[in-house]
Amino acid sequence: MTKYSIVEYREFYDVPRVLLLFSEACLLLLDCQFDDEADDYPHSYEVYLMPRDFDWSGLSNWYGIEANAIRKIGTLGLDQIEFDETKRKHIKSRALDALCSGDL
Repeated sequence: MTKYSIVEYREFYDVPRVLLLFSEACLLLLDCQFDDEADDYPHSYEVYLMPRDFDWSGLSNWYGIEANAIRKIGTLGLDQIEFDETKRKHIKSRALDALCSGDL
């Protein structure tokens, strides 16, 4: 199972809700936006492939950050992710490995 480093995250409620992950192969965005209708966060992330040279350092707000993605590659349930003990450093996920195994 690949260890994906969390290089940056925003919004933390039980777990980070918007994350940029780096692995040897790619830069990924995991996005879990608050659902106003349900008055809760969904139990899954939308997963986007980001350009490897994407510079997020100047962004004060990540709303709409997915518009910078190359493409959406799938959805990942929270129950499919193993967070480190701090929930802020890295994740492991066989399901994410499977999503990333295609031609990125």
